[in-house]
Amino acid sequence: ESPFAGLIIAKCNFLEQLRAKANVYVAMIEEAKAKLAEWREKLVGELAAVQEVEDELAYFNFWNEALSDRGLVSFVIDQMLPELNTGVNQKLSILADGDIIVVFDPESLTKGGELRDKVGMRSMVEGIDDATPSTAQGKKICLAGALAMMDIVAARQDRRVDLQMLDEPFDGLDVVGKQRLMQLLEQQLGTKSTILVTTHDAEAAAKARWAKERQQKG
Repeated sequence: ESPFAGLIIAKCNFLEQLRAKANVYVAMIEEAKAKLAEWREKLVGELAAVQEVEDELAYFNFWNEALSDRGLVSFVIDQMLPELNTGVNQKLSILADGDIIVVFDPESLTKGGELRDKVGMRSMVEGIDDATPSTAQGKKICLAGALAMMDIVAARQDRRVDLQMLDEPFDGLDVVGKQRLMQLLEQQLGTKSTILVTTHDAEAAAKARWAKERQQKG
């Protein structure tokens, strides 16, 4: 018998043992691969969920911007303000005999001098820029603005708007102011078949040649 036979057999046995141990690592590798595939699948699901949330956030941000002062609101205001300025000043030419001119701007100055996307109003009263209107003058500006806005809204309807309603429009006006408001309302009848005015000013109502009075009893 060869003196190396025992050594060779021992080496062979050792190799078999190593091969057996290697199989353990193969099983561990397969287990790791399975876990990796599982985590990849979970990651894909999580990424899809993240994308869904990001899409939803983008949607909300879009409409938040669109409906802000910088979006659709700003666009509508920019389109409307020239018409509003014209309408208000046309009515003020009657209500205030041209003593008041107002300009609505799509931007306004803060006290710190910064421009903001917020509608601002500048007024010229009796030739003085940026003058503060009196209570009666402010009432005339409000009336002119309300009537101008009514005209703008009515002009954008599919059907003709024949009704205009005013609640206590004579409050805060002097005798001349009431007369001029009567003149303006009479002019409004050129585009409206009916103007409904509620007032406690019986004297003003009595002077309206075009008005039909209806008194409430009680």
